[in-house]
Amino acid sequence: MSDQSGLLRLALMARQTMDRGTAEGLQEKGLAVVAQNMIGEHYPFELNQAQVLLVELGMHVDKDYLAAILEQISIPVLLYEGSIESTDAWNPGLVQRLFQLADGSGQKRPAVADEPLVIVLCASVGGPKAIGRFFEHVPADLPVVFLLVQHMAEEFQSLLGKQLSRYTGTRIDVLDGEQVLQAGDAWIIPASSEVTIDENRQLKKLGSAWETVNRPSMDIVLELVASRFGQNCGVIMFSGIGYDGLTGCSAVAEQGGFVWAQSTDSCVVSRLPDSVRESGQVEMSGSPEELAAALFQRCQT
Repeated sequence: MSDQSGLLRLALMARQTMDRGTAEGLQEKGLAVVAQNMIGEHYPFELNQAQVLLVELGMHVDKDYLAAILEQISIPVLLYEGSIESTDAWNPGLVQRLFQLADGSGQKRPAVADEPLVIVLCASVGGPKAIGRFFEHVPADLPVVFLLVQHMAEEFQSLLGKQLSRYTGTRIDVLDGEQVLQAGDAWIIPASSEVTIDENRQLKKLGSAWETVNRPSMDIVLELVASRFGQNCGVIMFSGIGYDGLTGCSAVAEQGGFVWAQSTDSCVVSRLPDSVRESGQVEMSGSPEELAAALFQRCQT
């Protein structure tokens, strides 16, 4: 057996046991597989002094069974929707996330008790309908702020706000000028101008055009929110195309925020959420209605 000293000790919970060749290939990425548990196995669940547990999700995973397993786990857990059957499937984002969980690094900004939960909703093609379904099932009194980053020309954004407001008791407007973010707010990030967020939670329209292909930029907004709100933030990636938001989701995860995504089968176009799923950063996937229910449950707890 090759020397495994200095490697991250990893436990796997997957659909099938990883073969020896793949396990040895992971050592080049700094990972040592010290325990493998098939999904559906009985207790006890072996960890063998692992530092992180990686769980391969799928439609076949019983939620009650998974919950029972996680109750007895004392090490960090990463729920992953990709495949772990071959070395090629282990992309840099997944490996980086495992190391961050293992050592608690990343300089996370701690949660602040009196700050609202700031959630960024990202979408492009098919997004308005999906976000409408989401808002239809979100209680209006949740203690959260919503920031909507929708790839859309500026002349259509006001209409988008009016349409989405029909699904919820919350008024949804395009940001104009500056606003202090308060629980219950919902702002559409303008396509015409970059924004910033200061230390007093003030979201401000700068007046300068986005220097990005996609306008507004998901990556820029997510990085701003992650650096300002840390563990008091999250992102939900809805239907759309392209890879905007991939870097921003990494920033949110690194600061302790959550990353969710619309399920592939419920999207008009799934490339946007799928790209984040493939990076290993998505904690949960679901239909717009399921995501709304999960957010309500998160706020309750």
